[in-house]
Amino acid sequence: MKKSVWAVRSILVLCILATTGFIFSQSLKSRTESSSASLGVTNVLLRLFGVAPDQMSEARLETVEKVVRKIAHFAEYALLGALWFWLVRSFQAGSTPLWVSPATCFLTACADELIQLFSDGRASSFWDVLLDLSGAVCGALFAWLTVYIALKIQAKRVKRENKG
Repeated sequence: MKKSVWAVRSILVLCILATTGFIFSQSLKSRTESSSASLGVTNVLLRLFGVAPDQMSEARLETVEKVVRKIAHFAEYALLGALWFWLVRSFQAGSTPLWVSPATCFLTACADELIQLFSDGRASSFWDVLLDLSGAVCGALFAWLTVYIALKIQAKRVKRENKG
């Protein structure tokens, strides 16, 4: 096996561990800590879009914060879904079953929600698991698309080289 393949696999494993560690570390935070962090990110995003957070009603700010939280859930698991797909793909030269990555992420999401049961003021949500799963499916589809495009480009290069 080429050293470059092992290097890519090692990097993917480290990225998966880092992403999973980040997700779990967020779940270990108390409700107060988690809300404070989310509100900070929300305020930064609002300012980036030219909206003054202090000009918004508390109810509207809470709604925006909830949307930001849900987008973060989706994005974290989309990244995790893509990373898992690429890792599994690196071990299978043929077609990679698309379901493996989301299934692995589903188990991670279940563990994530279980962790929240033991965090102060936090609760577990089946809807968050479904949101995480949908992010993982989108991430896996994105990763599949990148592999598909790369293989098409490689096939064109080989075809060109064989002609010339």
